[in-house]
Amino acid sequence: TKLKKKESGPLADVFIDPADVEVTEDDLRSAESWLLKYMEPQTRTETLYCMLETELGNSTRRKETLECVVVCPMVAPTVVLSSSACLDFGPRALGSTSKMKAQITNISFFDAPVRLSTLNPVGQFTCPAPLETTLKINGESLELPPEHILSVPILFMPTLSSKIIERFEVRSETTILNLQAKGEGVTPSFTFNPDREVFSLTSGSGKKADFVITIENTCTAPLNFQFKKKYLREGSSLPTIAIPSSPQSPAGKDKQKSKPKKEKKTDSDFQTLTPELVNCLDNEFTDINEDHMAEPVFKILEIDEKFDISVGEVKKIIIRFTPPLSIKSETDQNDRKSKGTPSGKSKKDKEITSGNKKKSVKSESIDTGYTAKANKKKGDVTKKDRAVSEKSVGKEKEIPSKKLFAVKYEVLISASQKVKDWVFIGTVKK
Repeated sequence: TKLKKKESGPLADVFIDPADVEVTEDDLRSAESWLLKYMEPQTRTETLYCMLETELGNSTRRKETLECVVVCPMVAPTVVLSSSACLDFGPRALGSTSKMKAQITNISFFDAPVRLSTLNPVGQFTCPAPLETTLKINGESLELPPEHILSVPILFMPTLSSKIIERFEVRSETTILNLQAKGEGVTPSFTFNPDREVFSLTSGSGKKADFVITIENTCTAPLNFQFKKKYLREGSSLPTIAIPSSPQSPAGKDKQKSKPKKEKKTDSDFQTLTPELVNCLDNEFTDINEDHMAEPVFKILEIDEKFDISVGEVKKIIIRFTPPLSIKSETDQNDRKSKGTPSGKSKKDKEITSGNKKKSVKSESIDTGYTAKANKKKGDVTKKDRAVSEKSVGKEKEIPSKKLFAVKYEVLISASQKVKDWVFIGTVKK
């Protein structure tokens, strides 16, 4: 658009360069609807000629001309399409549901009844409206008022990996609108990185730790994913696995037989949901409510619970672990009260008992030297055992119990197909 100022006045002339004008399909439909609405009824007559030449048996030919007069009365249509006559869904993942709308506008000056033809009842395109009957709202026949637009939803739910085309009609009095719906079913394919079910995070109380997972769409159709949170639980320990001792040389086999080494126990680095881990999370962990917490313990960043991944796109997902500031619970306190010390007695009780034993040993009078030596040796053993016991109790008190949080998400595709379970286990640093 160019502006040119007039010499005689302050107003400017507007010059439109046709090369700069872009006419879209919607513009053409709008202009066509306006012309059809105000079209005057008319009758058009056309004459069609058909030339026939017949070859007879005596090598002669006979020529004939057939004349056909076609009379076509033309009236303004009742309804027109405000959208494309072809609903092209394109490639869609199997099991997904996509929706497009055919928009119908009443361009007449009266209410117009609208009817929809039959779609294949066992096909992959469906319409929520009643078929082969007048569309109804609240049980009454629908008549579209003038200048109103009716949106007819068409659903595409592919179940086969192939291209599908289906045709249907929308009727209103003498007007017939021909429509077409087409789409292609595609088997969904995608990759996770890392591809595992269990993830570990470690963070201090009140601090944050992030874990990044990427999902890549490797098929020719867009994919829709959804995360559903199943539970949030807390516990103090995970199942352990036995680590066998390193193999011995042939010379050390006899020594190994005489003194067998115990297998070490360590927390498993789980990558899949093993039966042992599932049993531990279900029976030894307890559900918690994070409504009173300032920030969720686990939170999904960068995306919503439902999100789309276009063809060839790689979507990054961040799981944030934020342990609450207070990690002590009544469960831990009750456990410590019920367990107590390994020997079942407190340190004070042990000291009193050992003191009484010591006094009784001192008060005894033994005449024979042999008996005195035996009692002295016995007293030394008792002191040694008591020292070892107190040392072991002190060590157990020094080892703090870990605090663990676990959250489970279901990963769904197309809102209904479950593809994976994700469990994030967060460990709180002391």
